[in-house]
Amino acid sequence: MRPISAAIAGAALALTLTGCNLTTPQPGGAPTGANAYEMEDVVWVAPAFDDATLQFSGGQMSGQAPCNGYSGENLATWPAFDFDAGEVAVTLMACPNDALETAFFAALRAATRAAITGDGALVLSNAAGPLIRFEPS
Repeated sequence: MRPISAAIAGAALALTLTGCNLTTPQPGGAPTGANAYEMEDVVWVAPAFDDATLQFSGGQMSGQAPCNGYSGENLATWPAFDFDAGEVAVTLMACPNDALETAFFAALRAATRAAITGDGALVLSNAAGPLIRFEPS
């Protein structure tokens, strides 16, 4: 994948931030109370990234980026998030929208926290703020 300009990445990431009213779950486990949900086996879809997906199962995560499939480990404990903690595999298909593909993987790699919004979306963020919003499918 080729690096993209900060302007393109910023524009793509800004699209994901609409409606990010975050709630913070209890550290070290899944959210409770009004934010309770089942993280495993839910396919999360990112509309701002051509419906790219993310799915968690048994410490593994996988999905379909705007073009390529990917898989890896999330070795962090909820609500921490670390896409690069383990080995990450990505298919290498030629992509018609390489900039969007690159922005999606940049957002995944930059994320350090996960939170569920009041409307049930999964938002990955870091100290700078929200990066990517996934809706449950």
